[in-house]
Amino acid sequence: MQKHDHSYSSFCLRNIPEWIIMAVLAPCCVAIILENFLLIATIFRGAKATLSAVSYLFLNSLAVADVFVGATTLATIVCYVRMLPETGVVYQPLLVLTFLFTLNYSVALLSMFHLSLIALDRYIFIAHPFVYERRVTKRSAKIAVTCCWLLTFLNATISNMPKIVKGDFATCDFRQKLDPGFCSFVTFYFIAGTISSLAYLRIYQVVSYQKRAISSTHNPTALRITAMPQTNNADTDNNRCSGLKVETKFYISRSTLKTIKFFVLVFGLFVVSTFPVIAVSILSFFFPIPNNVALGATLMQNSNSAINFMALVVRDKLFRKEFIKMLKAMCKHIQSYCH
Repeated sequence: MQKHDHSYSSFCLRNIPEWIIMAVLAPCCVAIILENFLLIATIFRGAKATLSAVSYLFLNSLAVADVFVGATTLATIVCYVRMLPETGVVYQPLLVLTFLFTLNYSVALLSMFHLSLIALDRYIFIAHPFVYERRVTKRSAKIAVTCCWLLTFLNATISNMPKIVKGDFATCDFRQKLDPGFCSFVTFYFIAGTISSLAYLRIYQVVSYQKRAISSTHNPTALRITAMPQTNNADTDNNRCSGLKVETKFYISRSTLKTIKFFVLVFGLFVVSTFPVIAVSILSFFFPIPNNVALGATLMQNSNSAINFMALVVRDKLFRKEFIKMLKAMCKHIQSYCH
């Protein structure tokens, strides 16, 4: 069999001392798994109270995807350190590695899909509030999340099925044959990223328009009104559904603006952290990339999965309060168990 040749999948950890891999990537993966489990537990605990918005459902599913990022990367490290010999490759370990790298790419794509859902959710909430109130529900959000998961793993399975059937794992030289799985990943990644960017750009335009309208009317209390449409009639639900007797003007609350800024921050951090991996992957089709560059790109991508929890704790007041409540409940439970 041929030696494991140059490609991003093959050399990102190869020829790097084992202690560096274990000391850098492995702790990062463990931190990713633990932090996202805390995020999931906090959102589940507050799902019926303060954290009941559709956006938190998307964040919860995104946290599950981030757990997969940490788990697959940790499994890949174990395979590289323990399974692949230095002189060449064997079929079974390379099959496992191909599956793990495909899963890792797929989970990154899944994260981008979730960020696109969040961007579209905020866009409809701001630009089309009547449609949001009638159409966007927990049920529709769950259907959208399920479709994202199915699309991601169907894409990964279909693009890599020819390799599995033919047993085409003797070499990983993707410079000679462009990997279809990676091509589909890049295509969907940029489509989802473009959708998110356009959604946030439209939100920015709507917010800018409202700021100009508020400044022209000199109404200092306008931003205190909620973002949902206001009605003059007590029969609010019927008016919202029929569109009758509803005021045409509504204003965006300050808390809504803070939420949008937070999601823009999460989206920006994800793009910044994953773009180096994509750039290194594309460049590896044409010439070898230094191992430390590939390792740095991998570490940067995986570290993003641990950022969402920290950003929520720092920026989201509701999540922070619910997280503190959960910690206090855990401490009381541990104390009662010890006594």
